[in-house]
Amino acid sequence: MDPGVRLTFLVDSPTWGGAETYVASLLRRLPDRFACTLVATEPVPALLAAAAQARGRLVAVGPVGGHWRRAPALYRALAATRPELVHVNLVDPDANRVLLAVAGAGPAPAVATAHMTGPIASGRRRATLALVYRRLAAVVAVSAEIHDLLATRLGLRPGLIRVVRNGVEPLAPAPRRPATGAGPLLVGGVGRLTQQKGFDLLVEATRRLVADGWPVEVRLAGAGRERDRLAAAAAGLPVHLGGFTDDVPGFLAPLDVFCLPSRAEGLPLALLEAMMAGLPCLATAVGEIPAAVGRAALVVPPGDVDALTAALRRLLGDPGLRAELAGRARALAVREFDVAAMVAATMGVYEVALAG
Repeated sequence: MDPGVRLTFLVDSPTWGGAETYVASLLRRLPDRFACTLVATEPVPALLAAAAQARGRLVAVGPVGGHWRRAPALYRALAATRPELVHVNLVDPDANRVLLAVAGAGPAPAVATAHMTGPIASGRRRATLALVYRRLAAVVAVSAEIHDLLATRLGLRPGLIRVVRNGVEPLAPAPRRPATGAGPLLVGGVGRLTQQKGFDLLVEATRRLVADGWPVEVRLAGAGRERDRLAAAAAGLPVHLGGFTDDVPGFLAPLDVFCLPSRAEGLPLALLEAMMAGLPCLATAVGEIPAAVGRAALVVPPGDVDALTAALRRLLGDPGLRAELAGRARALAVREFDVAAMVAATMGVYEVALAG
């Protein structure tokens, strides 16, 4: 790869989550030969803005929100960065088609990353989206499921799509408290408070556990539109909604179990961070999770509160199982989900795009 590549990231996201953490990781970890600029729509998440300013340059533009009339201004802002390569960040394949079209129209080769599956319309809308994607130099899918969606629904040629699994920063495992420790066992989850993350199911599972006399406390870190609904559902239960945190390792440290009962995912960074921290993990069989974690976590069907409750009972009642899963999770995360591997694979995609 030629030295001194001017790389511009293009992001349209007002909130902080896994997709934005991904961009921040690349900004922090890419070699110095990449001169990075972030073009992001307002409001720019504070942590993402800080990562861009620490590495290079931040250009804030007005919100796009799927409005094609805002494409010319976005194109001018992108072109002003004089990129040699553009990287578009997508929540799902159809979430940011204006950004995709702007990047695909020039002024440099463009790569896009899709973080989740999502609905893709039929007819003319799908044909238009497929045309936009074919103008890209490469597409990164964080899971095989996303790869297959792009290939089957949009008819993209296999060579255009590369699967690059997410990675997380190295993290020393927090010391676990003795199995005979006093107090309730702590179950925690990290993520946006939306229906997608399924925390309402965890609240209901907690209700059942408490009714059966299990000493348990649940802590959730995150913000989102479902907060008030979750708070109402959790009234009278040992469920604490702590709000957004920028210290995920600190949040994870005291937990006994990590739980992410999502209804849909690609490959969630929050789960990988919990595994890196050496926590026994419980997740749902969505996206890349079953293939990625294997026997290193308990996996239950999505939307199944009975299965979720049973798995929590099993974990809470078996300290030996918790210790075994914690060890497997940590070993797998260190071996396969270090952020350095993700960055290296992404740079391989960049090389393909720049080679034309």
